[in-house]
Amino acid sequence: MLITREEKKESLRHYWRMRKCAKGLTEWDDYYSSWNMNAMENAIGENWEGEFCILCKNYFNWGSDCIDCPLTPVGCGCNDDDSPWHNMSAAHSWPEWIEAATEMARVIMRLEVREEEG
Repeated sequence: MLITREEKKESLRHYWRMRKCAKGLTEWDDYYSSWNMNAMENAIGENWEGEFCILCKNYFNWGSDCIDCPLTPVGCGCNDDDSPWHNMSAAHSWPEWIEAATEMARVIMRLEVREEEG
């Protein structure tokens, strides 16, 4: 499945903002007191849940396991047990989360862009 140029750009910006935030949280917050989505959402107004992801907004479908999402065919959908997104969600520290988020951004960078009609 191909991704639009705008989806790719917005997805990469989303991951860039989250990684930058997580690096800041790593530097000044104790991991166990700050390790949750709320710390990130309070800091930058977004986190790694679907309501902030352009791909989730465009492709989420209740009960479908997001089969239309461009990340699913490459094994990196949020329901894939060994995907970078799953590793972000299961991380036990901000540095571990940053590593998984960096891999997720790499996956998004490798997605092919579909030519837009018109």
